[in-house]
Amino acid sequence: WMWAAYLWLYDKTGYEPLLERTRDAIRMMMQAYPDRWRWTNGIQQERGRMLLTLAWLVRVDDRPEHRAWLQQMADDMERSQVACGAIREELGALAMGRYRPPQSNAEYGRNEASLIQECGDPVADLLYTCNFTFLGLHEAHAATGEPQYRRMADRLAEFVIRIQVRSEAHPNLDGGWFRAFDYDRWDYWGSNADHGWGAWAIEVGWTQGWVPTVLGLRELDLSLWDLTKDSRIARHWEETRALMLPEDAVRRPEPKRVEHAALEKPVTLASAPDPRYPGRGAASLVDGRLGAAEHTSPEWLGFHGIDLEATIDLGEPIDIQTLGANFLQSPRVGVLLPKRVEFALSADGERFEVAAVVEPEAAPEQDDPRIVVLQAKKLDARGRYVRVRAANVGVLPAGYSAAGWPAWLFVDEIMIHPN
Repeated sequence: WMWAAYLWLYDKTGYEPLLERTRDAIRMMMQAYPDRWRWTNGIQQERGRMLLTLAWLVRVDDRPEHRAWLQQMADDMERSQVACGAIREELGALAMGRYRPPQSNAEYGRNEASLIQECGDPVADLLYTCNFTFLGLHEAHAATGEPQYRRMADRLAEFVIRIQVRSEAHPNLDGGWFRAFDYDRWDYWGSNADHGWGAWAIEVGWTQGWVPTVLGLRELDLSLWDLTKDSRIARHWEETRALMLPEDAVRRPEPKRVEHAALEKPVTLASAPDPRYPGRGAASLVDGRLGAAEHTSPEWLGFHGIDLEATIDLGEPIDIQTLGANFLQSPRVGVLLPKRVEFALSADGERFEVAAVVEPEAAPEQDDPRIVVLQAKKLDARGRYVRVRAANVGVLPAGYSAAGWPAWLFVDEIMIHPN
């Protein structure tokens, strides 16, 4: 929802970085959807919050691509909207969950957990999913006029009204909504595995705040966007921006540059990088631009579960003393150094001889991202063609947040005699 706030503020101030950075972030998010989405109590709540962001992205930058993202999110949620209008809760990939269902008796009840044990359990989440989805659908229909979003919102409205708490004995609870609802048993729901949240828990700020707000907006035939269209917040913008977003924080840093003998030479790849992390294509490997220690830096080429094999044509045979390549290690997001890097040389591009094999040192225990140069020195070799093979570790081992999933290999520059 922070992205939605940025888009709203862009509309009021015209400050371009608010749109540019948010649009880039949303694109990366949608490229990772759904398997690499991190989720808290379930992936359904993440979809529900994304609806508002995508609806307001269409408001400020209406493109077919952006409408398609919004449509995809709504379609996936509608498949989980049951006959009574409830949105069935759903888990994402277990390796990506922060509060996943307990996997053993010992784990049960020791932490916050998902409401459901497995996908298909008949539970609707009123605290994290249905409330935010309700607003997202309302704003999506207002932004696009698509009848699907109105239809989904209508059905959800009927559901939340039917399950509203009625209590003469406890007037402070009357009119509220509890944590979740079992729509098969038609009763309020809570999981004993979910430490700190019982069936009778009420969250004033989230569920009670948003559900009546959307019901009120529907009654007024008004969107939150239109309700705030005359905001005069822009009059405070420059003063506030200077304090919270100084120029040096907003300015995109220029990449570091390196000179070497392979600069701007032709490169071919045996396998294309993953389309989510394409860099600037194969030419990124010899453009002299070094990526930052962050996997979202545009200089990196990402290979998901596969090896890197790149061949550079130097144009003519040259004497070679040093060969190297820049790799990223960022265990938090599954980016690991290659198992080994093989440097080979050829005079004709057909017959290669291995000049050196380099293996990285053991990965450090800390998971902060870092750049590692793997290189071979004092080669006393000669060749026109340079082939670099970097072996992906394959599958993330135990101990990583996405253990069992393919590992990423990130490379941004292959260098000959770097200065």
